[in-house]
Amino acid sequence: MCIAVSIGARIETICGIAPSKPILSEAAFLVMSDPDCFVLEKALVHILKGYATNTRDWAELLVATFFTWAHDKTVTGKLSDAFDGQLSHYFSVEELFLNLFSKATFGSISKITPSQ
Repeated sequence: MCIAVSIGARIETICGIAPSKPILSEAAFLVMSDPDCFVLEKALVHILKGYATNTRDWAELLVATFFTWAHDKTVTGKLSDAFDGQLSHYFSVEELFLNLFSKATFGSISKITPSQ
């Protein structure tokens, strides 16, 4: 659900927000963070084998899943740092990559300088 906040002179100037996305994201996080209720590997196998998904779309699904998993792992790790029990929604790319890749892979990625 998207809500238009303001509309300028042209269609390109519409500013909107998606207030349901944070709520759905938090709900998904709560379900997925319970290992008794949700196992990522089983869920992926269920989706990839149980639904008529195009195999060309699997890579996009897997990348989105791994980044979501790394995000959840990152904010959960910062939960102990939060004084009020709230999840920290702010983290660096380095923190995300540390949870997304192995230490060896992260180390080799960190040594690469920008090409431009």
